[in-house]
Amino acid sequence: MTKSGPVVGLLVTAALTLPTAAPAVAAPVPTGCGEACDQQDPQTYNTCGAGCPDNVPQHCADEAVTPHVSARGWVELRYSATCRTVWSRVGAAFPAHAEHWTETRYSNGRLRLATTPTTQTWSPMLSDADLAGRACAATLGPSGRHLIMDCTPWF
Repeated sequence: MTKSGPVVGLLVTAALTLPTAAPAVAAPVPTGCGEACDQQDPQTYNTCGAGCPDNVPQHCADEAVTPHVSARGWVELRYSATCRTVWSRVGAAFPAHAEHWTETRYSNGRLRLATTPTTQTWSPMLSDADLAGRACAATLGPSGRHLIMDCTPWF
């Protein structure tokens, strides 16, 4: 008998007795909260209601990312994959006497909805499920008209 004989037998036996892994199951696709999230505050809207694990509220902003920032750096587009929502948040270069908002549109380019312009740090959310969204900011003239507008790319 050679030194490799028992080792080979041991490897074959080990390979035959290893438990088989369960087949991989795709993670569920987030359905989001749809129009229920429209005009809601991403920092406070509780995505799981009374059914939160350990009674800890979950908010759309908790796992949000910033896919785009406007060219002037005035506004960021925030996106929650869990909620499938977008909202605007002011950037570091946000000027005084300005407001920002979020827009979503259908694939044919028709505007679906825009949040009310705000001077707060972030705007209310809009459902972005199967839509494109962007964030915009604009400086305001004496009459309240937009003088200079700065938007993120559509996402």
